[in-house]
Amino acid sequence: MTERYSKVAVALHWLIALCIIAAILIAEVTEDWEGPSRGFAMMMHKSFGISVLFLSVVRIFWRVTHRPPAMDPHLKVWEKGLAHLTHTLFYLLMIGMPITGWIMSSAPVEPYPLTFFGLFDIPYLPLQGNRTAGDVANEGHEIAGKIMIVLTLRHSAGALKHSIIDKRPSLSRMSFRG
Repeated sequence: MTERYSKVAVALHWLIALCIIAAILIAEVTEDWEGPSRGFAMMMHKSFGISVLFLSVVRIFWRVTHRPPAMDPHLKVWEKGLAHLTHTLFYLLMIGMPITGWIMSSAPVEPYPLTFFGLFDIPYLPLQGNRTAGDVANEGHEIAGKIMIVLTLRHSAGALKHSIIDKRPSLSRMSFRG
C-alpha cells in the first residue's frame, strides 16, 4: 500500500484546489460583466486569490516541516519527473498569481477595492500609479491563469489515469478516508 498524505496536507490541498477553481470560474464567467455585479464578483475572485496565497504559504511551511509520502514505486521515471515539474509549477503559480493580482489592484492611480470577502481591507502594495507594474502584472496574471487551467486539468487527468487505468491508489493518497 502506498503511503498517504497527512490530514493537514490533504485539507490544504483541497482548500487550495477549491479556492483556485472558484477564482478561475468567477474570472471566466464574469469577464464581460459591468457595474456592481462585476465589482462583487471581482471582490470574491480577489478574496479566493488571497486565500490561495495565504494557504499556499501555510502549505509550503507544512511541506518543508513534514516529509510527504514517497511517490508510488510503480511510476515510470518520466512520470515522476512530470509530477515534480507539475508540483513545482503549481507552487510557483499559487504564489505568483495572487501576487500579480495584488499588484494589479494596487498599481492604478485610483487603486481597485481590495477587501477579503467584505470582512476587512487588504493593504495595497506601495505601487500606486505605477502603470508599468500594473501592465506587467496584468499580462503575467492572464498567462499564469491559462497555465493554471491546463496544469489543473493535467494534474486531475493524471490522478484519474493512475487510479482508474493503472489501478494504483493515487486518489486515496489525497483523501480524508483512512
